[in-house]
Amino acid sequence: MSSAPSQVNAVESKEQSEIRHARRNVWIMTGYGITGLLMLGVMFYSVAQYAAH
Repeated sequence: MSSAPSQVNAVESKEQSEIRHARRNVWIMTGYGITGLLMLGVMFYSVAQYAAH
């Protein structure tokens, strides 16, 4: 009977770890998205400046 609570704790900690991992993935993808938008903005600005001259 003493092993049952440790198994429950292991399942809970695994679920918490997966949630934490999923949240980290969201922040990583958000960072990639923001970086991509900034790079596109710089590229469009550069092309516009080149075309204006």
